[in-house]
Amino acid sequence: MDSNRFDDLTRGLTATCSRRTALTGLAAGALSLGLAKGVLAQSVEPSGCKVRRCKKGQLNDKCKKNGECCGGLKCKNKKCKFKNGHGGAGDWCKNDRDCNAKFFCKKNQCIPNSCKSS
Repeated sequence: MDSNRFDDLTRGLTATCSRRTALTGLAAGALSLGLAKGVLAQSVEPSGCKVRRCKKGQLNDKCKKNGECCGGLKCKNKKCKFKNGHGGAGDWCKNDRDCNAKFFCKKNQCIPNSCKSS
């Protein structure tokens, strides 16, 4: 590339444009970023598939009152026990049998079966 051609290229890149043109370009860029963010957020993972470890009392841990045990458990006779016998979405579990029929146990949390493929 010769020096004249390079100078023409740099002048073209730095040429001034109207405020209206600049604002239109900025708005289009912001809209593109917003749309891309929405598409990426939808493709990451289905709702309810994220595992969150519970740091409260787990099955048979000592407790004094409700609220000291993980989700799906309650404080009964000073120990964390299942509320309903089986857990739903996000409830604590030890194995798949601790979760409702449409859930499986992953890292001590009941996760919907639809998440197995992800």
